[in-house]
Amino acid sequence: MKIGIQQKVVIAIVLTGIFPLIIGISLTYFYEMKEFENSIGTNFKELARETAKQIKILINKEVDVTTILFSSGEVIDMLTDANNSKSLPKKKKITQDYLNNAISKYLKSHINIFSGEYHSIVLSDIKGRVISSSKRLYNLNMRNEEWWRAAYDNGRGKVYIGDFYEGDNKNEYLMDIAIPLIDKNGKIIGIGKSTIIIENLFNTILDVKIGNTGHANLINSDGTILACPYFPPRSHTITPALLKKIIKPAGGWAIAEDDAHGGSGSIIGFSPIGEILKLGSTSFGGKKWYIFTRQNPEETFAPIYGLLLRIFYTGLILIVALSVIGMWAARRLTKPIFLLQEGVKLIGEGNLERKLEIRTKDELEDLANGFNSMIASLKHKNEEIMRHIKELSALNSVASAVNQSLNLKIIMHEALKEVMEVADMKVGWIYIPIDDNSAFKIEAYEGVDEGFINRIDLLKPGEGFAGRVALSGKPIILEDISDDPRISRGAVLDAGLKALASIPLCYKEKVLGVMNIASYETHMFTHDEAEMLISIGNLIGTALENSMLYEKLKSHVEELEKTRDLLIRTTTLASLGELSANVAHEINNPLTGILTHISLLVSETPDTNPAKKRLGIIHDETLRIRYIVRNLLDFARQSEPRMETANITDVIKSTLALVSHAAKISSIDIIEKHPQNIIPKVSVDVGQMKQVFLNLFNNAFYAMGKGGTMTIEVSADESYVNTYIKDTGAGIPSEVLPKIFDPFFTTKPGTKGTGLGLSVSYGIVEQHGGVIEVESEISKGSTFIVKLPAKN
Repeated sequence: MKIGIQQKVVIAIVLTGIFPLIIGISLTYFYEMKEFENSIGTNFKELARETAKQIKILINKEVDVTTILFSSGEVIDMLTDANNSKSLPKKKKITQDYLNNAISKYLKSHINIFSGEYHSIVLSDIKGRVISSSKRLYNLNMRNEEWWRAAYDNGRGKVYIGDFYEGDNKNEYLMDIAIPLIDKNGKIIGIGKSTIIIENLFNTILDVKIGNTGHANLINSDGTILACPYFPPRSHTITPALLKKIIKPAGGWAIAEDDAHGGSGSIIGFSPIGEILKLGSTSFGGKKWYIFTRQNPEETFAPIYGLLLRIFYTGLILIVALSVIGMWAARRLTKPIFLLQEGVKLIGEGNLERKLEIRTKDELEDLANGFNSMIASLKHKNEEIMRHIKELSALNSVASAVNQSLNLKIIMHEALKEVMEVADMKVGWIYIPIDDNSAFKIEAYEGVDEGFINRIDLLKPGEGFAGRVALSGKPIILEDISDDPRISRGAVLDAGLKALASIPLCYKEKVLGVMNIASYETHMFTHDEAEMLISIGNLIGTALENSMLYEKLKSHVEELEKTRDLLIRTTTLASLGELSANVAHEINNPLTGILTHISLLVSETPDTNPAKKRLGIIHDETLRIRYIVRNLLDFARQSEPRMETANITDVIKSTLALVSHAAKISSIDIIEKHPQNIIPKVSVDVGQMKQVFLNLFNNAFYAMGKGGTMTIEVSADESYVNTYIKDTGAGIPSEVLPKIFDPFFTTKPGTKGTGLGLSVSYGIVEQHGGVIEVESEISKGSTFIVKLPAKN
């Protein structure tokens, strides 16, 4: 049978095509498989490294928070006092102290603020004795506890992070962090331990997803899986061969014959948890931690298998096409094929600018035209992808910046810098409304000096670009503002600014501020850039709202604490007042009889009788008892003051007349500062206020002894008339200062004080809607400030 040339060419082409196809598929398989494994392995390694980094950051953050928690002056002072104590009080007293002292309340408030993050917090002194705790403990000496010994480290002091363990609640895992507490001399004075709930650490592991079957695992150096989406903690271990691949000083990737999850030939990435501070050898249970990532190999290699299958079918199609075309088209096809090959190569190298110029007026020309269309489409899609990547990166950068803090100034400064960098603008500033919304002030700025800011600050609503944006809630974005009539401040033109974007910072429908960014060159903002800036403005607006809510919450908490303290004091004074009234009434009746008879005995006893001197002493001491009883009754009396409008300087002057002689005898100078024309009047019970001032004057005289100066100054602010009574006495010790208004508390020796004067005075001023404050400095004197509401 004769075979024609056409058939021979077809057969030759077919045979020529088969072998290259097989070889090409084989080479492509091995090359692409190697490149694919390297790419996937690198991605898995980086994912493991980033996850390990996040775990390290979380643990370091907890160590830092624990360190800050135990670094307050009150904690250091309490530890110093405890270490100086040679013995502990009785057991019942210990329990009350460590659960109810100020530091324990401080620790409990910390746990309440960070709800869900802490299980308990314990503070012990250098002997291991529990000083403060957020929870009741069965063991009050921690010296033999592993965390205590590890943190103490024979006096050297090291941070200790324990291995995690299951808590009392099911599926709740805890971790101990213990730190040595160092005084200013570098000496260890105690150990603080916080037991944290490590849900955030577990979530960091569990949130890592790779496709449908890939995930991250946390293991330790003995191969135990600590955290995994599929196995409970510590319920499963990996093989020694897999462990050997993972426990390396640096991260990497490898092929695992057994990935501990049923996968064979899996690609895994791994990374050690980096160095966390300077830990003792017993931290983490004496083991190291590692992150490794894996995915079922069926899912991992699915793309490469699909690619090979498509290549195979493409090859078959080409062979069929070659068979049909025949030998007569071989020469004609050679040149266009080479051109196509060259175009494919250039595209493979990333060159999307080259166009194929084929003019064969047949299918090859159509193919070339389709190829050129495909290149144009790829180029357009690539530009869109890069633009979207840029926008997402910008949003992510701004989100990261504003989420670093709840401080309003920090949020605005960091956000402004990120936006300027993303938009390639040179200057920027942010307006926020002042309290009454009558104007907008600049809270943050970048790229300009303070002189420029002073010229554009305090913008009224509707004024300039930002004022219009604040009213409308809509952005103003301009390529060139040089000749724009809406410019209200000459500083903008003087600075030579051209391109400008004024973006509202919104939360829902509410405008919380306006961000202006500008450049010294003209710039045509694209639609996508404008949309990106609006999205960033909304993101910053949300962050500003969160910051404002945080500040309001913080203010409310402080008010609640003040109200609680006032309630405690009011309750205490009420109880003491009732007790004082009962005691005073019981004593007063027999005291009157005693004083009457002793007075008669003194008057009837001749001066020559030696007993008269003793009777006089009894008489004087009885009078002092009556004075104390009257003070008790004054303290207990709850009568409403008889209010009248008065000038506080008149009340002060009339009271000074009562003590001027005593001041002269004690060589005390009295300086008065009364600006009569600007001090508003007050509504007071004049008699009671004289009692208050007389008490404060006498205390000042006593503090100065022989010689000194008492200065009385009256001033006023928006709400109060303030009277400052300053002496040059010895001052009040800091440990005594919080107690001076307590009933029956006195520092006067012997029989010179009852401890009721300041307490009664405080109650009188409080009934008038005012307050008494005190400032004191040892060896320099004290200043008592009486604040009374000004009468409108």
